[in-house]
This record gives sequence, C-alpha cells and structure tokens, in this order.
Amino acid sequence: MSDTTIPRSTSLKVHIISFVRAFILAHDVGPTLSEIALQVGSTKPRVSRALNELAAAGRIIREPKKARGIRMPGDIERAVAILRREGWIVDDHCKSATLRRQGERLTINCDRNDKIF
Repeated sequence: MSDTTIPRSTSLKVHIISFVRAFILAHDVGPTLSEIALQVGSTKPRVSRALNELAAAGRIIREPKKARGIRMPGDIERAVAILRREGWIVDDHCKSATLRRQGERLTINCDRNDKIF
C-alpha cells in the first residue's frame, strides 16, 4: 500500500461518515450504497469496502442485506437520554416512554428504523 492510498482511504471514510450522519438526520433512514457512492464520488465496490471497514471498527452499524441498513452507533442511546432530560420516563428496554407532566405516551421500536414522535 503506497502512502498516497492511505490519505485517500481515510478521506473517503471521513466523507462517508459525514454523509451518513447528515443523511440520517435529514431522512430518518440510512442512505443506500448508491447514494453514498454518488455523494462521495467513488465506486460502489470501494464504498462497500470502506463501509465494511467502518463497521468492523465500530464507527457505523451495518445490517446485512438491507438497502438502508446503515446507522450510527449510539443513536438509540442519545434519543433515550434526550427524552429523559426532557422529562420523559423511558423503560429500560426502550420500548415505550411516558411524558410525566402531560401523560402522553410514546412508543419506540428499538431497531434500525427508530423514530420518535
């Protein structure tokens, strides 16, 4: 591996993580491999290798055989922490939350499609 390959690879991974994070914030789902490749200006095989390396390093969570199966680690934990800070009671299994002051109920499915309503 030459010295010029390492910065490109590192840069690609940084661009991928940045795009994935922004995409999830904007769309509530992870981007597809094609969307990432188009955004970062790379090929799908190269992006796939970078995603596998990022997943192995724990920087992303990648669910096999799901087109939009990419998410950032800690998303669920951050959402639960925000809810608790705002006065919600969240059960330990992250299946439901209740707002104390208004008695509202919120259900959270703890899978890759977590949404807070």
